Amino acid sequence: MEARKILVKGIVQGVGFRPFIYRLATRFNLVGHVKNLGDAGVEIFAAGQHEKIEEFINAITKEKVKNARIDEITSTQIELPDPLPEKFHILESGGLGAPGTIPPDTAMCPACLDEIFDEKNIRRFFFPFNSCTDCGSRLSTIHRLPYDRQNTSLHKFAMCNDCQKEYENPDDRRFHYQGITCKNCGPSYTLHDAEGKPFLTSSVKNLIENAITMLREGKILAIKGLTGTHIAVKITDDSILKKFRKTFTRPQKPFAIMAGDMNMVNKIANVTPAEKDVILSSARPIVLLKSNESSRISKLVSPELHNIGTMLPYAGIHHLIFKYLDEPLLMTSANFPGQPMLTENSAIIEKLRGVVDGFLLHNLDINNRCDDSVVKVVGETPLFIRRSRGYAPSTIRLPFKITKTILCLGSELNNTVCLIKGSEAHLSQYIGDTRHTETMEYLSRAIDTLLEMTRTKYENIDAVTVDLNPAFDLKFHAEKFCREKNLKLFPVQHHIAHSGSITGECGEKEIVVIAIDGIGYGLDGKIWGGEIFTIKNRIFERAGHLEEQKMPGGDLSTIFPLKMLAGILFEPMGSKLRDFLLEKKEHFKYGKQEIDVLLRQIEKGINVVMTTSCGRVLDSISALLDICYERTYDGEPAMKLEAIATEPSFELPVVIKNGIFYTTPVVLECLKLVSAGKDPRKIAASAQTAIARGLAKMAIHEAKQKGIKTVGLTGGVAYNEMIHLTIKNIVLENNLNFVTNQQVPCGDGGISFGQGIALSLISDWIE
Repeated sequence: MEARKILVKGIVQGVGFRPFIYRLATRFNLVGHVKNLGDAGVEIFAAGQHEKIEEFINAITKEKVKNARIDEITSTQIELPDPLPEKFHILESGGLGAPGTIPPDTAMCPACLDEIFDEKNIRRFFFPFNSCTDCGSRLSTIHRLPYDRQNTSLHKFAMCNDCQKEYENPDDRRFHYQGITCKNCGPSYTLHDAEGKPFLTSSVKNLIENAITMLREGKILAIKGLTGTHIAVKITDDSILKKFRKTFTRPQKPFAIMAGDMNMVNKIANVTPAEKDVILSSARPIVLLKSNESSRISKLVSPELHNIGTMLPYAGIHHLIFKYLDEPLLMTSANFPGQPMLTENSAIIEKLRGVVDGFLLHNLDINNRCDDSVVKVVGETPLFIRRSRGYAPSTIRLPFKITKTILCLGSELNNTVCLIKGSEAHLSQYIGDTRHTETMEYLSRAIDTLLEMTRTKYENIDAVTVDLNPAFDLKFHAEKFCREKNLKLFPVQHHIAHSGSITGECGEKEIVVIAIDGIGYGLDGKIWGGEIFTIKNRIFERAGHLEEQKMPGGDLSTIFPLKMLAGILFEPMGSKLRDFLLEKKEHFKYGKQEIDVLLRQIEKGINVVMTTSCGRVLDSISALLDICYERTYDGEPAMKLEAIATEPSFELPVVIKNGIFYTTPVVLECLKLVSAGKDPRKIAASAQTAIARGLAKMAIHEAKQKGIKTVGLTGGVAYNEMIHLTIKNIVLENNLNFVTNQQVPCGDGGISFGQGIALSLISDWIE
């Protein structure tokens, strides 16, 4: 007989790991204990026969509990204690809790789902908060480590006797589950009218039936879930959706929908096997699916787009609602543009009173809001557009070790924060648009949560990163934050950060990166967005870029793409440009007068910014093809351009000289094709393909010149399927490796992660 002390690190809290160890130890006739042990993860003391202990350790990894992630196991032989324990025990948590080990919130598992529809299960029939070690709330309810009940929102709800018996029963799947609850002792829902006054209902079933009646009548309902609040409404009535869009000032922005099951999904969208795997995963993200034209869903859900964001129920309340509904619901986050999603009942009622027709609320506090994750499958590869509920705060294992602790504050839009320590990156849930005060406050709380969960003190942070752009409120906030905390701030250029995110995922320290997006402040003070970077010998070299184009009015050109188009066409068209623009004068607010002012502005160079942005070129082509004249949400003109594209039937010029890809010839050729009456759908496809070909050609040239074997693609334009797959195929045809972001978003949600990696690489902080 011998004894071992075994330490396990990883995601081992809140997933039923200690009960799992207890059952294994009992099976192998071992005695001892298991407990959460401070910053060391989970400690196991096991005594028994040598062979049985070896089998036990092997079983820990082979039979790993669902939702756990084991990063490291160490085993040390120790002296047998005298006397030996009589059996194996689960001890109370010790220390402060293991850092960075909280699992994400996940969808209700099949076993819990069966219980809420089992009339014989008196305690859990129609109980929306049903969960177990395999599912339910984690990040959203915890406020400190270790993951014990008193450190979660459920501390207000004492276990009833029946729950206590399940908690203490080794054969029960809720054995030592901190979130155990039922109708007799758990949280509850209430239904409120438009003014916030609660209805009197006899049961949860009756409450759900009343809510369903409201939805069927076309009423707008705020529904509080486990990680935040949605606004729900039916999606088959145009008049209701027109009113909805006007109320929330979202004239064109696509909304997500929730379908009851895959049968319902298949009626509204064409789903590939790869997309099915993602939408059915326990994370239950919103997945962008290609719309089925025969669907009864209103076109106002996703105007002029070819795909529709779709998710399946993940919380108990969703499943109970769809028991009575045979059609999908619009499900969008309960927030006004740019502001964080509402989570507190008083704030939900105060801000949405007079806007929605009813409230379906519960009394379980949401400590950490978590927006729905969004995924787009390009080819067979799932790409995160937003990495949040279901994924955050799972750590990202780095392919190398970083010797410094870095707090990364990201970019202004689609913000996330990231803490990099050793071989791990801890990426927060989606934060949002930091131009708004409420979001900046949310960012500050997210930083505190991240540091708490990772057991990181401010004095142990070696560096703080933020986007280089001096105009960002976030940069000012970062400077103030670092002064107050006596920390060193390192601004990182936007596209260098994008490039760093690729390196941080694939581990390649020598790589050519195509970084393409809408906007990013460049090292030369101009606006970048169509960049080729080579990374070699710890140096990020800007090896190529798109042609610099005039961007009259600065940000105004991002809102009104005809202005951007005028900037591109000003020199090649000369005096003919005015006549061309006058044909589109109805798309200028002040008509002919505005056009004349615009042309004088470009001629004199007044408030004209130069940009290499790929997104702005796509926007200008969108306006040229009469697709989109005003951007009402991020990426709208380019997304609508992608939506209409069919086959690339025309060979557009790809002109590259001295590392510059000239995009003016591409736009001019599109203009000729439009004038010749060619199909705009084919022109759209041809233009996107030409841009992809030019970018790929530049990257491949750099790779072969410098002996680099890998090309990466990142940035917001990487979500464009035609551009993405064209670049990928050309790279592979040239016998080079192709990589893209798969663990963090290609867009600005991955910037914080990339900032830390780029700074570490440049500063030689990587082992």
